[in-house]
Amino acid sequence: MRGILGREALRRGLIGLPWGVVINIVITLAISAAAGTGSYYAVTPALASLTGSEVGAMALQTLLCALLGMIGGMLSVIWQIERWSLLRQTAVFFAACLGAMMIVELLCGWIEPSWTAIGRAVAIFSALFVIQWFVLFFWYRRGVSKLNEKLREQPKQ
Repeated sequence: MRGILGREALRRGLIGLPWGVVINIVITLAISAAAGTGSYYAVTPALASLTGSEVGAMALQTLLCALLGMIGGMLSVIWQIERWSLLRQTAVFFAACLGAMMIVELLCGWIEPSWTAIGRAVAIFSALFVIQWFVLFFWYRRGVSKLNEKLREQPKQ
């Protein structure tokens, strides 16, 4: 079972990699929109200063976000561990994703290294996680109900 989960984690990680780049674009668009200047800010000045150029900063940020997507994809195999409760799966997935996201946010300079900024980022991440979790929960629950209904409609042998 572990070998199967390992291969599946790698496969999902590779699928998640480009999604991390999409996350990068969405976050930089949101930051740019929040700035309210009408300009697009691909990277923060702090990251550009750290790397020595905007191109270097964008390359590093894209790599970090690709890794973030890969981590998220790999972590999704947690939902396949049947001996774990749904609570344990959710808690481990949440904590690992939150940790990875906070590291990337801090390294990219999307949030300040202050308790207030980190707390705000954790609150936003948590709210989005809860919304996504419930949407997916009810979507899968509906699918299971439809399958059960079809099974009940089949003639008994």
